[in-house]
Amino acid sequence: MNFFVLNTNLKTYTYPIIKIIVFTMIALIAIFRNRIFNITSDILNIFVSVFSVILCILCVYLIYISVAEIVHVYDVRTEEIEIQQIEDINIKEFSFDEIMDLVKKNDIIEIKVFSENQVIKIGSSSDYNYSKNVYFNKEYFINQSSYKSFEEFYSELIKYSTKGKIYVMSIDDIPQ
Repeated sequence: MNFFVLNTNLKTYTYPIIKIIVFTMIALIAIFRNRIFNITSDILNIFVSVFSVILCILCVYLIYISVAEIVHVYDVRTEEIEIQQIEDINIKEFSFDEIMDLVKKNDIIEIKVFSENQVIKIGSSSDYNYSKNVYFNKEYFINQSSYKSFEEFYSELIKYSTKGKIYVMSIDDIPQ
């Protein structure tokens, strides 16, 4: 067990909290050493003082690592809760590129996406000329916002992806 490296395998807050308490107590003992121990020798007192400063710096660093472990455990737990919520809603995971291909290839499509605990409608829409049987004026949309170019749409939609994945609830009102 290496105290100097962030442990990313933790599932509970117990271990980092215990480390914070222990290292805080060690730092306090080093700070108030003259009240606890009576050192009469000047040379020994200088040596103990230097050692105490180094020990305090080390304890602060280890407390910093423990706080980072707490933050990491919180992030992992939050991600697990979000994944559980996504699994409960019956959502299918697509890669970002798959969704981009669908939107680019289809003249009219609506995809309901689950992102950041909200449902977002994305897709493309076009006008249609019945006499010529041709689609024209294709635009892309995210909720109420409309984009003329695919590049603008792409750069805006990437904000709603999670690690290159998009969670789809339905495509053209067909559940996934």
